Order: sequence, then C-alpha cells, then structure tokens
Amino acid sequence: MFGSCVNYATLRLLGEVLDEDNDALSKGRAWILSHGTATVAPQWAKIYLSVCNQMKRDDVKQI
Repeated sequence: MFGSCVNYATLRLLGEVLDEDNDALSKGRAWILSHGTATVAPQWAKIYLSVCNQMKRDDVKQI
C-alpha cells in the first residue's frame, strides 16, 4: 500500500491526469480504493502525503 499510494500521489503532483487514456493511473487508483484507501497505508506514507498536502495532518499519528 505504501508504494502504491506514494507513487499515485507523486504522479498526480507531477501533472498526470486521471482519464480514460491513462490506464495505469486509473488501475492504480482503483486498486488503492479497493484495498482501503491511503488511511490504511503505513505511517511513513501518511507523513509523506501530509507533507505534500495530500492528506490532512490530523490523519497522521503523532511521533
């Protein structure tokens, strides 16, 4: 889950668009959603997503 969430967020931040032409991005998003979203990712993924403003800071446990 860590790699999938981080890679998906990175591609979106780099400007990749989620549409029918981008099959890999669509499949990645579907896989993440079917496995419980980024909220079930390890703590390091949540920290990375929070730093990139892709996840609320409140969702990250304090260290």
